[in-house]
Formats: sequence, C-alpha cells, structure tokens
Amino acid sequence: MRIMLAILLVSVVVAAQESRVLPNAPSVVQPPASPARCGPWKCWDYPSQSNRRVLASKGYRAYLLTDAAVQAFDDILTKNGIAHQDHKPVRTCVEKNVHPPSPTGGQLVKSGIPEFAAVAAFGFFATKLKMPAWLMFTTETYPVQAHLRDGIEWAENCW
Repeated sequence: MRIMLAILLVSVVVAAQESRVLPNAPSVVQPPASPARCGPWKCWDYPSQSNRRVLASKGYRAYLLTDAAVQAFDDILTKNGIAHQDHKPVRTCVEKNVHPPSPTGGQLVKSGIPEFAAVAAFGFFATKLKMPAWLMFTTETYPVQAHLRDGIEWAENCW
C-alpha cells in the first residue's frame, strides 16, 4: 500500500509538471548577421553617427566657425584695403584671387563659397565617420594661415 501511494504521488507530481506551460529557454544559436552594405568599391559596414548628431556636434561647428572666421577676416581686410585705395591715383594693391581686381564685399564673399562648401562637406563626412576632432582640424592649418597671411598683408601694405 505504501508503495502504491508513493507511485501515485510521484505520478501526480510528474503529471502536474508536464501540464504546466513553461517558457521557452533562450537559444544558444545566434541569429545570422545582417549582410554588409556594399558600395561601388567594397562592402561597407562601418558604424557612423546620424546626420542630426553630426550637425549638433561641437567639433563640427567649431571646424566650420574657424573657417568662416578666417575667411571673414581676410574678406574684411581686403575690402577695407581696396576702400583705402579708392582715393589714390595709382592702385598699388589688387586682389589676386578674384576676377575684378577691385571686388566689392559681395564678390569677395561669393568667391569664398566654393572653399567653404568643400570644408563643410569634408567636416561633415569626417564627423559622421567619427574621425578624431584634432585630426580634422589639422586639415584647416593651411587655409587658416593663408587667410591670415593674406589679410595681414592687405593691412600692412595697402592701407
């Protein structure tokens, strides 16, 4: 009788466990990796930032502001140097990079748009691909020194 009760008890416990719905155990098999995005040269699977994060980046904004500031510095000193030349009979200074040798302020700004667009595009892609900010700023060294040199040259020689 005791053996029968023990067998009955064990069978009830086993039956109760089998009737209960248990959650599925997590699988050890990993899902297949998504295929890499392929471009014209090679497959590309590089983690990049969203466009919104790039445009909100302080490094990108500082990069653009640096270029805009030195370009404005050069344009203002060039425009003022040309204005100081207006009352002289012989012009000793002319602008070498803009077609009318004595451009207006608007023509100076318009001549700098392609350079600024190239700087903005490079800075955008460099920031999007998470390039270190210090490395991005090394590409600004020549344009900054060229604009500063040209602006100071106008101030020293043409006023």
